Amino acid sequence: MRAVAGRDEPALRTALVQLEEAELLFRTGVPPDARYTFKPGSDRLRLQTSLGNALIWAKGYQAPETSAAFARAREMAGQVEDPVERFSAYYGLWVGHFVRGEPAPMREMAELFLREATARPDCPETLNAHRIFGQTRLYCGDFGGAHKHFQKTIELYDHARHADFANQFGQDPRATAETFDAITLWVLGRIDDSLRLSNRALADAESAGHPPTMAYALYFAGAWLGLVRCNAEAVATYSQALADIVSRYDLPAIWAGIAIFFEGWARWSDGAEESGLAQMRCGLAIEREQGILSSKVS
Repeated sequence: MRAVAGRDEPALRTALVQLEEAELLFRTGVPPDARYTFKPGSDRLRLQTSLGNALIWAKGYQAPETSAAFARAREMAGQVEDPVERFSAYYGLWVGHFVRGEPAPMREMAELFLREATARPDCPETLNAHRIFGQTRLYCGDFGGAHKHFQKTIELYDHARHADFANQFGQDPRATAETFDAITLWVLGRIDDSLRLSNRALADAESAGHPPTMAYALYFAGAWLGLVRCNAEAVATYSQALADIVSRYDLPAIWAGIAIFFEGWARWSDGAEESGLAQMRCGLAIEREQGILSSKVS
C-alpha cells in the first residue's frame, strides 16, 4: 500500500484509511493480507513512512500528526540495518524542522542523511541527500555551499532511477534543486543565471506532472523571484497558477495562504493598496495558523 502525493482527495483519503488500518493490524501482529509476507522491521517502517508522506499532503508538513508519524518512523529506523529504509523517515523529520524554522535538528537530519547515503556506493538517494543539504545550507546563509549541493543534485539526476522520488520524498528532486538554486544564484548576484534556471525549474516541474512539485516551483521560482524583481505582472501570473493548483488538487492550507499573500502583493503593487494589504495579511494569517515560522513577521 502506498499513498501517492498529489492525487485527488478521495484517493488520498482512501490511502490514509488503508494505511491506518494496516498499522493497527501490525500492532496486533496480524498481517493485513495473508497473500503477502511481511518483514517485521522494514515493512513496518515502510508503512509508517508512507503514512507520514500521506499526512504531509492531507494535513501539512508541520501538522502534529505528520511530525508524530515521522518521529515514530525514526524510532523504528533504529531497528532496521539497511539505511536505505531509513531515508524517507529522515526526510520527513527534516522537512518538519525546515518549515518550523528549527536549524539545529534540521542540520542534524540533513547531515545524517548525506553521511549515510554517500557511504553507500551508487546509492540512488544520494541526490536527494544533496538536495536537502543544499536547502539547509541556504537556510543557514551558506550560499556557496548551497549552490554546490544543488548542482550535485542536478548532475546526479537520472529520470529512470529518480522519477518516483517525487512520491517518496515529496517533490521531484531535480525541479526542486533547480528552484532553490535559482534563489541561491539571485542572492549571489548571478541574476541572469538565476532567471534562466528558474525558467528551467518551472518547465521541469510541469514536465514532472506532480502537483506538489509544481506548487514549489510556482511559489519560489515564479512568485518569489517575481516579487524580489518588483514584477507585479509575474507575481500575479504565478500566484494565480499556484491558486489553481491548490484548488484542483486540494493541497494543504499553507499553499492557499501563500497564493493569497502573493496575489495581495500584486494588487498592492498595482495601486490597490488597501485591499492588497488586507489580502497579504489574510495569507500570512493562514500560514501562521499552519505553524509556519517564516510567516511570523510583525
